[in-house]
Amino acid sequence: MRRIYAHRDALEVYDDLFEQADQEPEEFSDESAYPIRQALAHSDREGLVLECGCGPGRIVTHLSRRGYRVVGMDVHRPSLRALKKRHPEALVVAADAAALPFKDGALRTVLCFAALAYVPAPPTPSEFRRVLEPGGRLVSTMYHCNLFMFAQMLRGLLAGRRRRFLSWCVSANEWKRLLVRHGFRPLVTEYTLYRFSIARYLPFLARRKYSYREMRDGDRIELSPVGTFVWRAMSAFPRLFANHYCVASVLERKHDQDKA
Repeated sequence: MRRIYAHRDALEVYDDLFEQADQEPEEFSDESAYPIRQALAHSDREGLVLECGCGPGRIVTHLSRRGYRVVGMDVHRPSLRALKKRHPEALVVAADAAALPFKDGALRTVLCFAALAYVPAPPTPSEFRRVLEPGGRLVSTMYHCNLFMFAQMLRGLLAGRRRRFLSWCVSANEWKRLLVRHGFRPLVTEYTLYRFSIARYLPFLARRKYSYREMRDGDRIELSPVGTFVWRAMSAFPRLFANHYCVASVLERKHDQDKA
C-alpha cells in the first residue's frame, strides 16, 4: 500500500467532478461499460444498495430508475445537493466511509468505485463488512500504481507546486488479502480499462469536437489510429494502465453461526 502525492488533492478532484456535473449524462448509454456493468451484475433488487462516493449520482440514477433501492453517499455535500435538485426522489446521505451511518447487516450490496482510495487513513473494508448482511456483496475499485498514476505525480513535480496527498495505491493481491482478513470471500478480481482515460487527449480521438457528455461514454468514442494503437497496448498490458476491481462476498459471522 502506497500513498500517492500529486499536484492536487482529493478535495480538488471532488470539486472538478462537481463543476462538470451538469455535463454528466444522467444515465449510462452503454451498460457493458465500466462501472455500470459491474454495478448491474452484482447488485440485488431485493436488498438495499449503497454507492459509497456517489458524486453527482450517475450510478444511483441509473440503478434507481431500474427498480433498485439505492442510497447515494458522499462527503462532498455540493454534489449531493446537486443530485437531489436533479432527482428529488433520490436517497442520499452525507457521510464518510470510515463511519457508515447504517446498522449492522443493513445492506445487501455496497458499491465503492475508487472512493475508498481517497480516505486519509489506510483504506480498510472493515466498515463495509459491518453493514453488509451475510452473503452480501462488496464491489470495490482500488487504484493501482499504473502509468496514469505516475503521470499524476510527475505533473505535480513539473508544476513546481507543493505536493499533497491524493490517494492510496493498493495492489490487487494486497486488497484481496485485506478482504479475507476482514471476513470477505473474494469472488472476482479484474483490471478495469476505461476508454475515457485516453479520450481526454485530442491526438487519440478520430475527431476533435466530442462533448464532455460524449466522452464520459468513452467506450463508444471513435479513436484515431494513434489512439487505437494506445488502446490496444493498454488492453495487452492492463497492469501498466488500469486499476483493479474486486467483487467479494461477506462470510457468515461467527455469532450468526452460533444462533443457527
